[in-house]
Amino acid sequence: KKNKFQTIICIIILLIILVPPAIPTFIYLIDAIILNISFENLTEFIVFITVAVLLFASGFAVKTGHISLLHSYHYRNVVDRENYCKAMGKGIMFMSIPTLIYSLTTLFPLIHIIQVSGSAILIIGYTISIGLLFKYQYKYNGGLF
Repeated sequence: KKNKFQTIICIIILLIILVPPAIPTFIYLIDAIILNISFENLTEFIVFITVAVLLFASGFAVKTGHISLLHSYHYRNVVDRENYCKAMGKGIMFMSIPTLIYSLTTLFPLIHIIQVSGSAILIIGYTISIGLLFKYQYKYNGGLF
């Protein structure tokens, strides 16, 4: 109980020391975001958010064992279906991360560095995800098909 109390006191002291200097920076960032956000690309934002949610949901379903979401030729030779589902599900779920990040960048069309960064994250993230899926497919199925 004494250790727990000391830990709580240390956390409170750290928060008292660190939070006040961070507040102006936080307010500046929020103002910068609000001033630069644009809803001109709202349709694109909604589409990419929807794709991210669908990728995550389908990846989660595959990860929990719903192998039928994949085409049968992808798991025809798989012996260890449980680990195959976990691996493929994680790979599909990973694809939702760059999609989600890119969707957020579509709200800032006037800030070119954000647009370029978002596109780079999307391309790199998908490349890594597809590489992981190929790796798992070779490992558990013995080939892509």
